[in-house]
Amino acid sequence: MGNRAEGEVGGATRAKGEVGAANVRNVRNVRDKNGAGLMGRISFPGDDGPRGRQVSCVLRQPVLVPDGNTATPLMLARCVIALTLLTACAGGNPPAAPGPGGGYRVLFIGNSLTATNDLPGTVARLAASVNDTIFTEAVTRPNFAVIDHVYGGSDAVEVVRQGAWDVVVLQQGPTSQGIGRDTLILAAKLLDPDVRAAGGRTAQLMAWPAAPDRAVFDGVLQSCLDTARAVDGRCFPAGEAWRAAWVEDPALPLYGPDGFHPSPLGTYLAALVVYEGITGHDARRLPAQAVVQGQTLPVSGGTVIMLQRVAHETVARINAELGQ
Repeated sequence: MGNRAEGEVGGATRAKGEVGAANVRNVRNVRDKNGAGLMGRISFPGDDGPRGRQVSCVLRQPVLVPDGNTATPLMLARCVIALTLLTACAGGNPPAAPGPGGGYRVLFIGNSLTATNDLPGTVARLAASVNDTIFTEAVTRPNFAVIDHVYGGSDAVEVVRQGAWDVVVLQQGPTSQGIGRDTLILAAKLLDPDVRAAGGRTAQLMAWPAAPDRAVFDGVLQSCLDTARAVDGRCFPAGEAWRAAWVEDPALPLYGPDGFHPSPLGTYLAALVVYEGITGHDARRLPAQAVVQGQTLPVSGGTVIMLQRVAHETVARINAELGQ
């Protein structure tokens, strides 16, 4: 798979087992903007209609969404335009404190790695289990890179500008090298002024490579760190926590059936990392049961406690590496 899996370079390929957004309360349909937003109105081949849904914090029943791949030959042209736009981007406001009542408002922008098993909703429910409050919303499209969202393939830029977000979490494919890393950093730089103007801070969610490509984990982590440094943001090292958990138990089923999208347990571990990254609260204080999409997972309390410890230690290590 290398650097071409799940939204690596502007929707280059379509990973098998795509899952889109979901039916939720307060959902509104969204349509492709054909490049509207930062770039005005520019139409790209393949940008041809509904992409799925923009979702809020509590997701219920997953549904398939039309795939919206973007033609790879356009990447060079996109990067040239992006460089022009980047020179016009101004700085923003410092990150906001938690919202009224102590809650955090968090927007996820990503693809099916976020939508599968409802990562945003899992984070919100983890927080609620210990009387923390995280309000989550997500804009996800199958096989999208972050730069696809920035260029109007979704309404992500509009949603960023309209919300008073504390954290905006960016997620794309493994992004272990090459143009995938470069365009991820570029996209984060383009979006970050809007994130800051909305009162928030950008965080990059480290994903994971497909099962056959586990040798590239170091490169995936480096992309997360480089992106965080580029915008003075955060790195939420979910993939690194996966790798650390396998040191403890190599048989942990963190991949789903396709060997790329997360299993419910993989989503749970990613949610632990995001929860601690957002709140700063120790994941080890969470209940010793793993619940994803309303279902308690069939894993022992000892395994859950181990995953919570791994998440805590991984977040602390990456924060220290970033000087945070």
